[in-house]
Amino acid sequence: MNSVRIDVDDNTHLIKSWKGEKIITDEGEKTIIASSMGTELLNTDMELKDRLEILLFRCFNFTSKRCNYDELSGKYYAGGDLNMAMLRGTEAISLHHCAGNICYHESSEKYLKFLEIMFWDKHKIIFDHNLKNRDIKILRSSGEIETGFVEDVSMRWGDSYDDFVLKVSLENKTLEKGIVLGKLLDLNPDIELEIRLPTFNDLPDWVEKIFLNWTTFIKNNVRSGTVI
Repeated sequence: MNSVRIDVDDNTHLIKSWKGEKIITDEGEKTIIASSMGTELLNTDMELKDRLEILLFRCFNFTSKRCNYDELSGKYYAGGDLNMAMLRGTEAISLHHCAGNICYHESSEKYLKFLEIMFWDKHKIIFDHNLKNRDIKILRSSGEIETGFVEDVSMRWGDSYDDFVLKVSLENKTLEKGIVLGKLLDLNPDIELEIRLPTFNDLPDWVEKIFLNWTTFIKNNVRSGTVI
């Protein structure tokens, strides 16, 4: 199997899971990333659930795509008639431009729904809520209360906070701060939080179980507001 070596300067655009070896050169510190270049075909016989679990990891940790391959089914399409979609809620986990992107053929589009449900459950994502595109008051580290703006962003569960976390833009959208949902609502008592959960029909049993786990978690852990 062939391999490739990439020398890169430290920067914020490398996906965090890429851990290379640090070396010192005449030009300063660099990182070496070594990766094999596989030529094998995708395994089209893999169980759908296993394929989607692997894909969910890959789409947040690797940027490479196989040309003309449907990532949801593993099938090759010579005409390259493929679509690209981003999992709803991706921005709550990563702002990398490749994160959460899925390349698929229209015949596999229904599997995209399964993958999104798996993603929402894994990170306890809330992607449809009424805090988007509005000004809110937030407490800065200095102790001052300032006005921030919630863009079109999703929430995610933060284990260390035991609450959901939402990104808020500050100072004319030049800064971004993660705000704990409970603290945000305490500072903005005029806001009546509303969270809207999707509904689906005819999900396979294994997807239905994941979906129920996700919706139950959201309903049990949103402590103020309405979940519909």
